[in-house]
Parts: sequence; structure tokens; C-alpha cells
Amino acid sequence: MIDQTSALELLRSATVFSVLPEAELRRIAPTLRTEHYDRGELIIRENEPGDTGYIIATGDAAVVTEDFIAQAVTLHVVGQTEISDEE
Repeated sequence: MIDQTSALELLRSATVFSVLPEAELRRIAPTLRTEHYDRGELIIRENEPGDTGYIIATGDAAVVTEDFIAQAVTLHVVGQTEISDEE
């Protein structure tokens, strides 16, 4: 779990949440949890259904797919406080 103060700061810094009223942020904050991934570790697999969204607190994550000859192609790099979902 992430402490309430850190969760609120993280939500306020994420563009999509920054427009919400404080009361709504306080309702969402307790649902956040911390996860750590090592460099190069797979977080989400393409085309798998998901029900989780991610706010990147530190570092960044690459959105990668494979081309027609199975070579990795980076589509986008998601940075701090950006939102990434599993869809």
C-alpha cells in the first residue's frame, strides 16, 4: 500500500486526476497500491484483457509491439505521472 499523503500527491500530479475535486481524490487514494518492475520487465501483454490502470511514479515504461518479422517496435514511452491502462 501507498500512504495517503503520497497517494494524494501522486494523483494531483497525474494530469487526468488533477482536475478532480479534493474529496474525489481522497476517495480514490486508498485504492492505490505500489508495484515495482525491473528494467525490461513485462508489465502488460498486448491483447490480454485487463482491469488495472497504472500511474508511473518514477522512471518510464515503453509500449512495445512486434512487427511482421517479430522485431520489437517501440510505439510510445510513458513517463512519470502519465496514465497507462491495460486496454
